Amino acid sequence: MIEKILIENFRGFSRLECPALAPITLVGGRNNSGKSSFLEAIAINSNIACFDMAINLNEVRGIKLRKFKDVQSLYNQGDMAKPIRIFTWLDGNERRGIEATCKEPDVITYQPPKDIIPDKEFMERLENLCHVEYHVTVVNDKDPGRNIDDTLYFLQDGGNHFAFTRLSRSDVRELGQYVSPRSMANISALMEPLFREKRKKEIDEALHAVDERIVSVEMFDGRVWVNDSTSKNMLPIQVLGDGMIKIVTYLSIVLTSAKGAVVCLDEIENGLHYSAMLPMWRAVVRGAVERGVQLVVTSHNIELMQQISRDEEVAGVLAKQGVFAYKKIVRFDDGSLSVKHYDFDQFAYAVQNSVEVR
Repeated sequence: MIEKILIENFRGFSRLECPALAPITLVGGRNNSGKSSFLEAIAINSNIACFDMAINLNEVRGIKLRKFKDVQSLYNQGDMAKPIRIFTWLDGNERRGIEATCKEPDVITYQPPKDIIPDKEFMERLENLCHVEYHVTVVNDKDPGRNIDDTLYFLQDGGNHFAFTRLSRSDVRELGQYVSPRSMANISALMEPLFREKRKKEIDEALHAVDERIVSVEMFDGRVWVNDSTSKNMLPIQVLGDGMIKIVTYLSIVLTSAKGAVVCLDEIENGLHYSAMLPMWRAVVRGAVERGVQLVVTSHNIELMQQISRDEEVAGVLAKQGVFAYKKIVRFDDGSLSVKHYDFDQFAYAVQNSVEVR
């Protein structure tokens, strides 16, 4: 589990330090305060052997990396003279860090590292090249054999990604998954392990809690189908509304994640009717706690917060010592940032007494 994160020169953060993350962490703040970027930083650090994660997150925002300057959006105020630095502290015994420095190599003189041999075709197409030196460190106090100190070389040319590295992705424990309203997964592929391992009960229960007509979901012919009590025939899951698809997606990701993984869900309430928010939250939190998955979620929806603070089932889980944290990112007029911390009791008191915490 990630207990602390330090972010420098990434997106809107010149520097942000956030300690005391919890197994269930809710992140709030005004629009453009940096909530989504906070999740992106966690996702990048949780997949540190793969700089493609940063590029993919840019593309989720609609920013295609085609030339050198396109990568500037990853850097605070576009300042590429300083590296992006993202460091996390895990479970008290492991520290992870990445430093990403983007350079515009000379087209004529550029040579890759001596022990990395790119193919000839690539070397013949170096124009408009984007070159990222991506330094990765992992320090594990309990298992020094897992320590890593290496540099990945990420190259981009004409929309194609090239990663040259001595570091095998199997060397690094990849922890994170990131989902935003703009990047929903393939439902059939996502749910296939749940059907194969006969673990779809939680999905059935969550959908039925939102819409009593839904009895169950089934899979055959490689597709997911809905058993609707008002229909004579099974219906493809795609006929459900976007909100229901979102519930299935979020819960499936949590239920298929390995113990110790970090799942980042951006704008969790987006597209959901207020009556569906609490059943979704219950299911996702229950699944995360039972599987030992850390959940980091953004929202500034007061209805969701009120429901979380007042529901006895949710409170019974989140009020336990150290299980829940609410982090409010505050951006001041001068651009500086701070993070306010609330445990569950403080969060519930503030919400129920109309103290502004969003």
